[in-house]
Amino acid sequence: MKRIFGLLAVLFVSLAVILPLAAAEPLYAEALYRLDLVQGYATESGAPNFGLADKLTRAQAVVLLERYLGVLDTAVAENGDAPFDDVPAWAAPYVAYATANKLVSGKVAPSGKAYFDADAAVSAPEFLTLILRAMEYTDKTDGSGDFVWSDPYALSDKLGITNGAVTDFLRGDAFKVCWLALGTVKKSGKKVADGLMEKQLFDETALAQATRMAAGEPIVVACVGDSLTQGTGSSNAAKYSYPARLGQLLGKGYTVVNCGKAASYVMDPTFAFNAKSASPELWYPNTAAYMTLLRSKPDVIIVMLGTNDARSMTDPSSRKQFIKDYKNLIADFAALESKPQICLAYAYPAVNAAITYEGTALVMPDLIKQAGDELGLPVLPLGDELRDYYTAVLPYNDRVHPTDVTYPAMAQYFYNHIFGGKVSMDTVDRVSQADVVYVSDYGTMYADGSSDKTPVSGLAYAVATLADKGGTVVVCGPVTVPFTVLPHRDGNVTITSVYGGVDYAKTAGAKMIFKSSLFSECALTFEKITLHAMADGQGIYMQYHDLTVGADVTCTAESNVTTPLSLNAGFTEQLAATATEVFDCKTDCTVTVNGGRWSILRCGNKRAKPAYAVGALQKGAKLTVIINGGEFVSTGSLNSSTGQNDMRGELYVEINGGSFASPFYVFSRIGTNNTGDVVYGDGSATVKVTGGDFKGGFYAVYPNGGITPKNKISLFLSENMRGLSSDREFDISYIKD
Repeated sequence: MKRIFGLLAVLFVSLAVILPLAAAEPLYAEALYRLDLVQGYATESGAPNFGLADKLTRAQAVVLLERYLGVLDTAVAENGDAPFDDVPAWAAPYVAYATANKLVSGKVAPSGKAYFDADAAVSAPEFLTLILRAMEYTDKTDGSGDFVWSDPYALSDKLGITNGAVTDFLRGDAFKVCWLALGTVKKSGKKVADGLMEKQLFDETALAQATRMAAGEPIVVACVGDSLTQGTGSSNAAKYSYPARLGQLLGKGYTVVNCGKAASYVMDPTFAFNAKSASPELWYPNTAAYMTLLRSKPDVIIVMLGTNDARSMTDPSSRKQFIKDYKNLIADFAALESKPQICLAYAYPAVNAAITYEGTALVMPDLIKQAGDELGLPVLPLGDELRDYYTAVLPYNDRVHPTDVTYPAMAQYFYNHIFGGKVSMDTVDRVSQADVVYVSDYGTMYADGSSDKTPVSGLAYAVATLADKGGTVVVCGPVTVPFTVLPHRDGNVTITSVYGGVDYAKTAGAKMIFKSSLFSECALTFEKITLHAMADGQGIYMQYHDLTVGADVTCTAESNVTTPLSLNAGFTEQLAATATEVFDCKTDCTVTVNGGRWSILRCGNKRAKPAYAVGALQKGAKLTVIINGGEFVSTGSLNSSTGQNDMRGELYVEINGGSFASPFYVFSRIGTNNTGDVVYGDGSATVKVTGGDFKGGFYAVYPNGGITPKNKISLFLSENMRGLSSDREFDISYIKD
């Protein structure tokens, strides 16, 4: 795992002072582990067990030696075959390298056959011999070298590595020897640690901190943030928050301080567009958590703030204000006497509402990356790398905060990326496995989803369970859809209630019940399923991923619902501070509708206010819209094959059927319109109409919007559709039925 802070992951070095022998042995192992010079046994928690009271095997000793020499990667790359029959496969390349470079030798059986005895315990003289050889000292049985391998104590005592013979040599003794040897001088006159630093295995800061750890002085890590740091959503933040979990992973060489405050924010509370201005006590510099941070004298600070600022991005000026206040806050941290190393991170998206989703998914990462670049500090994209996982599991809580079960992923992420850990993130990796998954409101979290007897609950989690290539989600009972974001998948996801010869709508009342809108980050196909709307104004937003609606899709609604679900190829913009390019259609996207009853079709973007960005169909991208059937029943809005205000790519529209109660426009300011703006760019639009019922008319451009002459719009009509449009913006041709 690549580390940051030049190997903060290992944290240490300046071997001017090496700790005394009085230091507790467990901290020798911790210090060496952070320098990546030793490894422990894997444990369920992810924190290493160093096995201090265990014997050190000959094979383990070889690996330890090669780490110490900085040649471990070379041994792995060479992947040689060990010249012995009794070397386990995992150790073969290391023993092969050590043998070829005369670092170790085998044993000879009475039969004369050479063997390595890989699992035998290494003795103190044997291990000291390895270390002294690594320090360029020579051993000869005739006594003409620097020491005799069977009795190395005279030299190791002189160097300060040992203090007399060791009779029962254990792993803890080996770690002590390795640590003390770091500060000693090789035969060439160079300190061992200096040689390792020249190989860039660690740096001065890392060694200095490791020295403190081994001396019993823990490294202080301060976790700065809001409720995601404080631990809201867990049953006991002191045990289950991510800082608490991180402390468990780091072990006794570290003290982790939770400096999170729920609902805290970054932007100045007096700023005009700050949505939290009524709570100045929650401005992070005004919180007790901030004072805790200052008192902790941190060596490392992890900053994950901004989620509560996401709702304040309602004006373009909010971007500059956030970056200004964020940088000022980081400057306060950087000015601390402890001179901490600072790592910035942005959190995963909140999936409880459209405005918070857009703010946390599309605005805050951009702003924090910009601030990090300007400050010259590393920014960890936790929000990107754990996005699919948390999008899937947050609905099991309040759609914003993790639980006892799901908080560990953040701790594991920081442990691996900042501190050089090698924890397997199996809580995350367990998703993305299946080709078919069953889902129902009657399912449970972490059910295997392999049949209708063991369905998962939650549509987002069901999609996350599929392999990256996509697959099929079988709705085997009612599935409620509150505000939902579906995780990314490289392939198409088919959602159906008929599978394996079973119609679950008939046998189990299967349908999707929309209480809010659905946002997808993967291609979707709906077939043989009922989509039921519980409220007005809800829709499916594909964010420019492919969408196919089958002819056998049924759309129903509660009796009080006057506007059915809408179909949207693009985004809905809720915030003025979102960068325009976020809403662009950058790659080919196809929308195919064969059935269903919808309010309107929007194959571009929708925005909340006229000042908000609309985006563009970018050059090189093709947006394809094919309508073969379906009803679009709203008379209060309009249908459009594009909502972008910039046409640089290619638009292809083919309508062979379907009915449209309101006007259909090829180009339009969909959503909140600004009719004074024109569609511009140098793209092209080809429209082919062979069927369909256009009750509201068919037009090229929304009234008063206009297009630039650079746009070419070709309309091909079948003979039966002659007279559909006389719009002067169209270059109209006729085709045979």
